[in-house]
Amino acid sequence: MRAFTLRPALPEDRDLLYQLKKSINYAYVSALWGWDEDFQQAEFDRDFQKREEFSVIVWEGGDAGFLQLQRGADFLNVAEIHLLPPFRGRGLGSAVLRSVQAQGDKEGLPVLIGCFRANQRAGRLYRRLGFQPAGETDTHHLFLYHPTKLPQEER
Repeated sequence: MRAFTLRPALPEDRDLLYQLKKSINYAYVSALWGWDEDFQQAEFDRDFQKREEFSVIVWEGGDAGFLQLQRGADFLNVAEIHLLPPFRGRGLGSAVLRSVQAQGDKEGLPVLIGCFRANQRAGRLYRRLGFQPAGETDTHHLFLYHPTKLPQEER
C-alpha cells in the first residue's frame, strides 16, 4: 500500500466532511432515533469548531476521507474515521488506525474507538487491529487499544 498523508482540515472542507459522515451514519442514526438534518448539521458544526481535531486523509493524490482525533489528558480518542467509497476496502482505514495506534504507543496513551452496534464490519476490523472490547452502550460498542510501549519519561 502506498503511504497516505493527513492534512489539517480547512474551513472549505466542512461540507465534504459533513456529507461523508452523513453518508456513513444516516442509516444507523435513522434506525435508532430518526435523522434530524438540522440537529445533525448543528452537532457537526459544534465539533468542527475544534478543527484542530480534524484531518483530511490524502491518498493517491486525492482527498480520501477524514479522521477526527481527540486528545485527552491520558488517552487518544478516534471520534470519527470515514472514507469515501472509492477508497474503502483497500486497507487505507486500517493503515490510518495503525498510525494512531503507533502514536499511542509512542506517547504511552491508550486509544479509544467506538462504532454503532449494528456496524459489525467496523467491530471486526477494530478487533483484528488489536482493539479490545471495553464496554457498550445501548447503541455503540466501545474498544480500547493499550499502548505497547511506556512513555519516554517512564523508560
